[in-house]
Amino acid sequence: MRIASSILRKKTRRHPFTLAEVLVASCLLMLLAAGIYGTVSMSTWMIFCARNHLEAQSLAVDRCWIAYRKEYSDLLITTAVKTEAVPDTHVLKNLGGTIRTAVATYSDHVDLTVRVDWVENGKPANESFTVSRYDDR
Repeated sequence: MRIASSILRKKTRRHPFTLAEVLVASCLLMLLAAGIYGTVSMSTWMIFCARNHLEAQSLAVDRCWIAYRKEYSDLLITTAVKTEAVPDTHVLKNLGGTIRTAVATYSDHVDLTVRVDWVENGKPANESFTVSRYDDR
């Protein structure tokens, strides 16, 4: 009987965690949470920047295509750089986006260049697209 009661006492006896163990576990949990938070916030920022660059690229290609489809004689007349604001429907409008269209005239072709500029986190960013159109007359 005595042996059985001592075995039962040893099995049911609980040892609480010490303060040091709780502090170490809490520090590890905080490090894990900080790492996860940093990873999520960095990936969110990278997605935001990638979206801005992708939208600027698509806007530059669209505007370049619009200029490319004009009559060749009209392109020869347009030699100045044309600057306009990004349309209201684009995210880059809120970031101070501008679209610059330039036509460089050569003897046998013209180069159409469209550059989209905006400010991202206080730093200027831009994307551009250039296409050459040869005289098709």
